[in-house]
Amino acid sequence: MATTFTQITEQTDVSYQVMNDLTDEIVVAIDAVPTPGTIAITAGETLADGEAVYPNASGKMVKAKADAHATAKAIGLSIGSINNNAAGSIRSGGVFTKSSWAWTAGDLIFLSAATAGALTQTEPTTGVSCTMGIAITATSMLVLPMMRYVGIDV
Repeated sequence: MATTFTQITEQTDVSYQVMNDLTDEIVVAIDAVPTPGTIAITAGETLADGEAVYPNASGKMVKAKADAHATAKAIGLSIGSINNNAAGSIRSGGVFTKSSWAWTAGDLIFLSAATAGALTQTEPTTGVSCTMGIAITATSMLVLPMMRYVGIDV
């Protein structure tokens, strides 16, 4: 018996196959084992890879923004591009990597109060401060969404 391990998407899903050497038949197959912190969702608008999202009143994920309590309830980051009303996934915990990021490792990452779905390493001074996680490297972060109020009446 030989064992084959194949990574099928990013660092999120793994396919395990146990092959019989004599017949090349698959004896056991387990596909699409999600990484903890990955949640299946339906998009309420078109989402780009790595945008911060929150559930709207219908339960669909839309871009979060830290300018008001109602839109700052971010629970994770969109994984890949997701069309409006399409199924997709978000990362609500764990490591997320995006090659276009340029974070300062070790610093906190916040939900932007200026641009819906965007992240920043500058904490908002008004509105809602939503910590989305911490930079591990220039291109990766540990996703840990947490919300608190700063200078706003609620």
